[in-house]
Amino acid sequence: MSKPAPTGYQYNPQWMDDTFRNRKEAQSLLGPEVQNGNLSRRDYDALMTTLPGFRFTEFTGAAVSAAALLLTSARAQQTKIIGGYILGLTLGKGIRIYQHQSLFNGLENVAGFERAMDNVKEKVGYKAGAVVLVRPLSAFGDTEQPFQPETETPYMAEQPMAEQPQLRAAQVPSGSAPSSPQPKSRWDEIRAARRVDGPGKAWENIRQGRRPDGSPLPRRAESKPWDGERQSSEPFSFRDTDRAVEQANFDAMLERERKMSSS
Repeated sequence: MSKPAPTGYQYNPQWMDDTFRNRKEAQSLLGPEVQNGNLSRRDYDALMTTLPGFRFTEFTGAAVSAAALLLTSARAQQTKIIGGYILGLTLGKGIRIYQHQSLFNGLENVAGFERAMDNVKEKVGYKAGAVVLVRPLSAFGDTEQPFQPETETPYMAEQPMAEQPQLRAAQVPSGSAPSSPQPKSRWDEIRAARRVDGPGKAWENIRQGRRPDGSPLPRRAESKPWDGERQSSEPFSFRDTDRAVEQANFDAMLERERKMSSS
């Protein structure tokens, strides 16, 4: 017959007290369970604090009996002593079970603790006690936690290399296109010519009837005789005198530009 599925984690207070009575034996039995990952350091410290060492609860029966002996008359001493001893013993057992219950409920890894106790039972044997504490599996999601040894993880984990190209692709807009160069203005051409050839070369080109960069000026079409019909349909053409005025204005503008750049 197959073993029935466990309904909860069990804890035997009397077996725990008998097995881990002194500190040296408790360290020899529980230390390997910390190394193999069954017991966490927090659970180990809690067990070592509660289990081995002096237990005042074992002497409550004698303490209550002594109190009964001092407080009662000689005629009823025997009955009071026996009753006080039973009362003190029961009270001490109840306090000790409460301590075990607090220890059991405060365990960090109950499944690992049960595996550790199974290993200890194989070494020293097991004897069931009168009281057994149980924590149902429903308190842990109705399933037993699988064994997973504690592993150290690096504090700073590196990101997978496959995610980095995706991150860069997300940062670049999908519909972006390279910006087309802006057309140069007339002033940009003048400044470029002055940077390359110097101010003297640009002024020499202007005096010779060329552009500052040395290229020839576009020739204007010869103006036709003016009449009334052309006045309403075609713009008025510049004459030679107008070209002189335009050239003078252009020279003045270049002079202002030269003063602004030199200041």
